Amino acid sequence: MKVWVLHGSYENELFSTVHFTQKGCALMAIAEVLDFLQVNSTKDAVKFANDCNPYRETDGEQTEAPEWDLDKMGALESEQLWIIFNEWQELGYHRMSDRNFFLDYNVTQVQG
Repeated sequence: MKVWVLHGSYENELFSTVHFTQKGCALMAIAEVLDFLQVNSTKDAVKFANDCNPYRETDGEQTEAPEWDLDKMGALESEQLWIIFNEWQELGYHRMSDRNFFLDYNVTQVQG
């Protein structure tokens, strides 16, 4: 049986979760990043995207934030979810690396 393992570290403490579906793993990865970045609303998402986005010159214009609502993301495919996960990781890179917060996943087989 194929399972997806999300593993990470926060301030050098390791953690992991195991998921039966790739989609479940992707949703958990996004949830972990959003929780760390304290993004709980559209307002939080837009504020974070504008305050912590050193890679885009916006000339004072608002930057659109990646999707943050996990309920809405439940309807998306795994591939779309990983794109959102990568967008949040890129936006939060500096804050995440300052606190040693890192996430990754891999696929493995479990035999019984």
